[in-house]
Amino acid sequence: MAIIKHESSKNARYTDVLEYYTKKHTKDKKTGLYEPVLDELGHMQARENYAVAYINSHGNTEDPDHWASACIRTNLTFHENQEYKDVKIHQYIISHPEADRPHMTMEALMDEGKAFAAQFFQGYDVLLAVHRDTDNDHIHISVNSVRAESSEEQDWMRVDADGTVLPSATRAGNKHHDDARFIQHCQDWLLDYTRRHGLTLEDNNARAAEHKAKRFGGRCQEWGDHPQCGPGQSEFGAAEREAPEGKQYPPCTPWTDYQHCPTW
Repeated sequence: MAIIKHESSKNARYTDVLEYYTKKHTKDKKTGLYEPVLDELGHMQARENYAVAYINSHGNTEDPDHWASACIRTNLTFHENQEYKDVKIHQYIISHPEADRPHMTMEALMDEGKAFAAQFFQGYDVLLAVHRDTDNDHIHISVNSVRAESSEEQDWMRVDADGTVLPSATRAGNKHHDDARFIQHCQDWLLDYTRRHGLTLEDNNARAAEHKAKRFGGRCQEWGDHPQCGPGQSEFGAAEREAPEGKQYPPCTPWTDYQHCPTW
């Protein structure tokens, strides 16, 4: 089944988002940051198989190049996001399993992103991107953290002790809150969308557990002569074996503590 995750950024250069959405990038192994892929002349290269759209605070489609200036204008209007510590951008990523690809087109993926934005980001300036250049089709939804226009009350909005939606939750100039209540509504929405469109309804937790077992369970097996992590041994209790001449075994703990495995 598709999954959704959230990220936030304090970067005030809104143009960096559009640049990432439209240009090829690679992750730097040392810094963990994404750097643009340059050609022999030092120019950034356009991505392949992508689409991008900008939905303004009134819910209308505009040129994606206008998104950055609209966000900055909103920040100045409400005197928000003027300091480094302020979160400027919230990004939500909807990632589909490979099994969904035959059933999804570029247009269908963009429609999903627009439906998500319409549900949760009324009054905000939203930049959408669909990337199909990896094994998993995914949708990026970037939102300025400050609402530009007032919106209607929604069930997922922040409430007071009596369960009444807070006035600030719908007010223009309000900052977006990615609390647990909001995230749960996002996940519920995605589940409902998946069911209505006949997409893959596989248990993500089971898949993640299987992937983790394959990834970390094999690390001990790589240490083929270890007395407790020998070939085919995934649990402890194997008889101790003497180390080959000239080889010393480091201490090893159960594979569940895989960070201590000698091959980690």
